[in-house]
Amino acid sequence: MNRVPFHRSWAEIHLKTFAQNLNAIRAKLKPGVELLQVVKADAYGHGAAEIAKVAIQNGASLLGIANVDEALHLYRHGIRVPLLLMGPAAEPEIPLIVEYGFIASVSDVDFAGKLNDAAKQAGKRCPIHIEVDTGMGRSGVMFTEARQAIQQMSTYRHLIFDGIFTHFPTSEIPDDPFCYHQIDRFSQLLDQLRQDNIHFSRIHMANSGGIVFYPSAHFNLVRSGLLSYGHYPGEALKSAISVEPVMTFKTQIVQIKTIPAGETISYSRTYTVKKATPIAVLPVGYGDGYPIQLSNRGEVLVRGQRAPIVGRVTMDMMLVDISHIPQVQVGDEVVLIGQQGNQNIPVEELANATHSINYEVLCAVGRRAPRVYRTDQTVETVAHLKNRPADQVHQLFSTTELNHMLENVLQVRLNEELGSAIYQSLLQVLFGQATTPLDFRTNFRYEITLPPAADPVYPIRTRIEYQKVLNHPSFSIACATDTPSLTRLFELPDCEYRELLPQTGKVLSPDDFRILRVQIDNLQLEAIREEVTPQTKMVTYTHPQLAEKIGQRVEFCIETELDYHQPCVYFPVYLVHPVQGMSLTLRYPASERKEMQAFSFFAGKDKYPHKHDAPGCFRVELPPNEWIFPNSGVLFVWKDEA
Repeated sequence: MNRVPFHRSWAEIHLKTFAQNLNAIRAKLKPGVELLQVVKADAYGHGAAEIAKVAIQNGASLLGIANVDEALHLYRHGIRVPLLLMGPAAEPEIPLIVEYGFIASVSDVDFAGKLNDAAKQAGKRCPIHIEVDTGMGRSGVMFTEARQAIQQMSTYRHLIFDGIFTHFPTSEIPDDPFCYHQIDRFSQLLDQLRQDNIHFSRIHMANSGGIVFYPSAHFNLVRSGLLSYGHYPGEALKSAISVEPVMTFKTQIVQIKTIPAGETISYSRTYTVKKATPIAVLPVGYGDGYPIQLSNRGEVLVRGQRAPIVGRVTMDMMLVDISHIPQVQVGDEVVLIGQQGNQNIPVEELANATHSINYEVLCAVGRRAPRVYRTDQTVETVAHLKNRPADQVHQLFSTTELNHMLENVLQVRLNEELGSAIYQSLLQVLFGQATTPLDFRTNFRYEITLPPAADPVYPIRTRIEYQKVLNHPSFSIACATDTPSLTRLFELPDCEYRELLPQTGKVLSPDDFRILRVQIDNLQLEAIREEVTPQTKMVTYTHPQLAEKIGQRVEFCIETELDYHQPCVYFPVYLVHPVQGMSLTLRYPASERKEMQAFSFFAGKDKYPHKHDAPGCFRVELPPNEWIFPNSGVLFVWKDEA
């Protein structure tokens, strides 16, 4: 079994078990019924991005989240299936819902109108799922008012009626009369809406309990939450479907000491040692999500045996009595939730002891405990939830204020005409960089080759070379026709290189952007997937030997050719990662282009690059040991003789 690097505490997530649970759930569904996997609250503490990917691989066609922040987190990890906000959104979330195409849950006419107005202003149509309250007494339009409200919403031309749903409060109880009453209410409303010629692509009602006990509530979509993670919303479900827990919460012993008889332990001195007792110190506490209510009451597993917690659980530590367990050593693994040997401490044991529920115990497992994802006995990846890029982004100014500040800086540094020319492109690059991990390059070389000016189409060729640590066994090369699309490319963690077409309003043709070569060290990479939209083209590359190079510093070489459909008199090169050493070269037909200039701009301390100006070649360089911070760059500007 792969050894997990030292962490004070960690949660092991068993991806194969999760997939098996999904298969057991899908076996309860009739053909044609879709599965929505609920991944809100960081997938109930399991880690939303990693769980989402496995859910999609195992048949989930939608994902359910609670708010726009959770949706953006998934989007930034490359998740592209429909994302449903399962509760009412706040009005400030509307612009992002519209921009990214998230599915809004709509509970009233007023919100629907505001969403419609925002979509209209953006020139888009926004998918929605209308929530109906048939007895949950929480969010949703009341079933008695739903028909009239939905009739009014149907007049909003910038909303797409993708779905309608309601929610069970007691589906974990088999044959509950109230559940059948809700099904009747919902079915009657659907019949009325069909009479009004109002239809929905997706209709859903069944949650985890409803999937098992109420097949008449499956309609054409079900929502699985707690059950997928291997836990039961109610005792009756245990005999109706078999699932296994996906998470095991662990720590390890960092100190063993013998406490003399008569001494007291931990804050408030709530435990007195009756005889000299070996005590193990565990580096985990309520700051990691372990309940303080289990002070002097809970148990953990050490060497396959239960060991009682003694004294108060503190923020970062707790103590256990190991006097009855032989040969315990510092470094021994300790299980807080889950199985070790023949013993098991289920989530429900902690929930019952603290007068809580299994949902809360899972969600409370601390963010500072990394999630270690396993397939069988192999560690696939380790994710530190507290270090997610989305959690590190804090906007100190409004977008309007940042726009004004940036444009003024560029105009002062260059001049008004040039500052305005590069402002729009650079702005989105800056914002996109804010959500990407730190990723530095060395020996950075970028070469641009301009075509003859007389050509009707201007195919500009670029060649970029640099060294960096390889993080993925495959990655994408992409281009975009507008800055919002470029921004979204920057949010994809596996997108290695991006280019921006001139903003002419032209729909992107796949032939406008050509990738001539992608190479790592001496390996010629192969394209395995191409995705083209009217605004973007993205091609994914890999090689069988790349997996062996993960974590190593390698040499990248990427050559592309980009068609400009209008005369081009400037070319910007933006450095959006830290770079050590830089050489930027512009090659051009010397007889056709004159007055070649290069304007450099650098984040942080001013730099003074060396400029080589020779006929047909203009180069801007900084020494190999000089660091360039992100959001720096060079703007090449020229004048065509024609």
